[in-house]
Amino acid sequence: MADPGDEVVWPEFVPPVRPRRKRGTGSIYFRKADGLWIGEAKVKGERRIVSGVDEEEATWRLDRLVQAGVETGRLDPDPDKIIARRHSVETWCAAWLSGAGVRPGTLRRYESDMRHHVLPVIGHLPLTGIGPFQVGQVMIRMRDKGLSDSTKRNIRNEMSALFKSAIAFGLIDINPAQALKMRATHLRAADVPVDPDLAARILAAVAGSSIEDIVTLAYYTAARQGELLGLSWDRIIWSRSIMSVRRSLALSAEGKIVIGEPKTRKSIRDIPLIPAAMDLLVRRWVAAGEPRKGWVFPGRVEGRWMSGSWVTHEFKRLMKDAGLPETLVFHSLRHLSLSLMLAAGVELPVVSRIAGHATVAVTAQVYSHVVSGRERQGVEALDLARWHPVGE
Repeated sequence: MADPGDEVVWPEFVPPVRPRRKRGTGSIYFRKADGLWIGEAKVKGERRIVSGVDEEEATWRLDRLVQAGVETGRLDPDPDKIIARRHSVETWCAAWLSGAGVRPGTLRRYESDMRHHVLPVIGHLPLTGIGPFQVGQVMIRMRDKGLSDSTKRNIRNEMSALFKSAIAFGLIDINPAQALKMRATHLRAADVPVDPDLAARILAAVAGSSIEDIVTLAYYTAARQGELLGLSWDRIIWSRSIMSVRRSLALSAEGKIVIGEPKTRKSIRDIPLIPAAMDLLVRRWVAAGEPRKGWVFPGRVEGRWMSGSWVTHEFKRLMKDAGLPETLVFHSLRHLSLSLMLAAGVELPVVSRIAGHATVAVTAQVYSHVVSGRERQGVEALDLARWHPVGE
């Protein structure tokens, strides 16, 4: 029996077959142009046509046409089932995306994944006709394209969310995407060595550059790039040495940079600032004229924030010039900071709150390579020689 964590090996992609089937005095076939099933028959010497969203409905309507000589209504009087039959995967996907209720950047990724990977394979099929085999065809297509395991996992989860919404509306009974088991992927946080010397080398590499302050504050707070770019002076609580994270920069569904809420509800948080971080902010605040409002990291255009793409590219250039690993990106600072906290013995729930993760379980999963490294420390506590002799 295969391990539940193993990736399912699917057969080669098989294009869907559109057979032409004879039924009684008429014929039934699938019309690819509009995704409908068509029934044709001669009634009183005239060629008549009926259509349905699936083969069952087209067959039923054709039989009624042949028997009664007139076209009739829908097959099933249940309004929920009628709505389900009218929806293809593509039409339901459009309805789902319009009310997905996710961040603009996430919605943009959903739309792209559906448009490029899911709908070309199963978009034309009726919602009620999707099973694990059809969803498996999407996974096969992604495998043949050479997409990464993390991308395949994301798209599998997006399909699961799509069908879960259909279940909530009573359109289907089961979620066909849940039958697919994905192999665990290598987490990006594990790519960053838990090394304080690496942090020192990164800070030395950006010293004197135009991104020195934002890189340094990113390391001291483990904040996301969007949270730092969306930081304003009125969110610095000087008396308590706290940075209050309430906003973040993000890409909208139209591809525009907008100010919105942080990634999750738990991302709305207060991050304590060490003296070095406070000194950095005080210096910038004085240089800016001690403003009450405005961006902590302004851009070249007045009233605008610093360009995130420019920060990303400049960081990569400086890391390359310093001879540091090419895998380092701006987000690596967050992984490095949180990993060092855990390695220093800071409790997992505390690190999770600083990170702004949705749950402690997310922190434990992403940084399992650090948490598991303390297992030896845990079992060594059982050595009785470490404790005073019993009775002393």
